[in-house]
Amino acid sequence: WRRLMWREWRRNQRLPDEIYRSPDVTILEIHDKKPAAGSALGSFLCFDLRHLLDLLLPQSLQSDWIITLVKFPNPEHTYFEATGLGGEQLEKFAESNSRISGPELANFAAKTHQVIWGEFRGYFPKDTAPWVVIRAVDSSFYEVSTEDCSVLDRLRAAFKDVREGSENFV
Repeated sequence: WRRLMWREWRRNQRLPDEIYRSPDVTILEIHDKKPAAGSALGSFLCFDLRHLLDLLLPQSLQSDWIITLVKFPNPEHTYFEATGLGGEQLEKFAESNSRISGPELANFAAKTHQVIWGEFRGYFPKDTAPWVVIRAVDSSFYEVSTEDCSVLDRLRAAFKDVREGSENFV
């Protein structure tokens, strides 16, 4: 059922309007996976939010971050899901749309085993538009949206399975 929900979400959601101020915004989907211990278990992502934040240094620490629930077209369906001690705290921030500092996010991400659903918007001080949006999508992949070419280059260099996303959906 979650896969069906994800398809509905992809069809009906868009990036926040403020990130479309530039036609240069690029959306990358990162799908790098490794096999699970048993062949019947399939595979899982071999990275998580903490790894993405490390790749975005120093900008990730210089930013403030708004953590949000992933919203589906049906208002009853909103999700933020993460495991580990840090994940519990991130979920509390998502439920209140809290703004936290880069070092705080890095600290909680380091204590999080896995982000399953969630959205993280990075803002430089005094900016009203995010410079980056990171989305965890059902433990299947991450989306990173930005117009910063150096960030895009770092992501493409660090990961093997990187795909261009579509601007028509989140």
